[in-house]
Amino acid sequence: MQWNGSKLKSKAIDDLVSFLASEEGEAIVKDQQASGVPMEADDLGFWEYHLDL
Repeated sequence: MQWNGSKLKSKAIDDLVSFLASEEGEAIVKDQQASGVPMEADDLGFWEYHLDL
């Protein structure tokens, strides 16, 4: 998988990042991070964790 490739840059990714920055998203991020779950959408570890890669 080419992490810096243009295929990973899309409106869906931008929308996800925007949601995670919203008030509701920040509450989810805080809760998940407290449990050790990666929640930075621009981090490869986030995708590996959430997509079981």
